[in-house]
Amino acid sequence: MWTKLFPKVIGADGKVVKGATSYAFQPSLQPGSRPLCIDVTGDSQQAGAALELRPCDGTPSQAFVFLTNDVQTFVRNAGSGLQMTVEADGTVVQRGFFKRVPNETPEQSRERNRLTNTQLFRVGPREFGVGGA
Repeated sequence: MWTKLFPKVIGADGKVVKGATSYAFQPSLQPGSRPLCIDVTGDSQQAGAALELRPCDGTPSQAFVFLTNDVQTFVRNAGSGLQMTVEADGTVVQRGFFKRVPNETPEQSRERNRLTNTQLFRVGPREFGVGGA
């Protein structure tokens, strides 16, 4: 079960990060179990750093902002400013946006679209039959 954990996230500069929230994963509903949060390994701000579940601590590396236009949703880490990306092997890392290059060929455009799709997520309420509901 994923739940919002920290309604206010403080950045490394000491200021509130607008629109950021951290989500805790509660693997067990047993009393005393500790919630886990999505976290950037080693609090890294580098592209390619892996994401993992770690005990929640409220740091910016565990805070994420949803960038959405009601059709597509990107998930940006508040600490690094990089997007959550799923690699071909299933590893989840953070990367920058895949941008259009000048005079892009059709093949380059298809590859950019394929890579961009690795950064898109569906964010919404859990539906019956999905996610163990």
